[in-house]
Amino acid sequence: MESSVLIIDDHRVFRDYLKAVFDDEGGFIVETAGSAIEGLDMAVILKPDFVLADISLHDLPGVKLTRKIKAARPFTHVVILGMSIGDVYRTEAFRAGAIGYFLKDNDLDGLIQGIKAIRRGGWFLGRG
Repeated sequence: MESSVLIIDDHRVFRDYLKAVFDDEGGFIVETAGSAIEGLDMAVILKPDFVLADISLHDLPGVKLTRKIKAARPFTHVVILGMSIGDVYRTEAFRAGAIGYFLKDNDLDGLIQGIKAIRRGGWFLGRG
């Protein structure tokens, strides 16, 4: 079963690397966006199964972007990509409608496994 994934991150090397990881895994159709505004437009048009959004985008914080995506696409699963597991970030992400929170310094296999867990009806919190 293929899932569509939209990666929204303003660091090109990171989003290209993350796309390559999903491409190598197979079973995913992946698009990328370099800003929150571009990503929101793409989410509305492409209707992805998953959005992986950086928590600290330059043009709009990931939590606010999550709220906008969930308002426009309530069935799209949003996973926040962050650098801190602090309770404030995690809590705000989940309150905004995110179904997962993944630390960027974790093993990317954990992210793939988390996405698969969400596909099965779960949620996940990546750990350091």
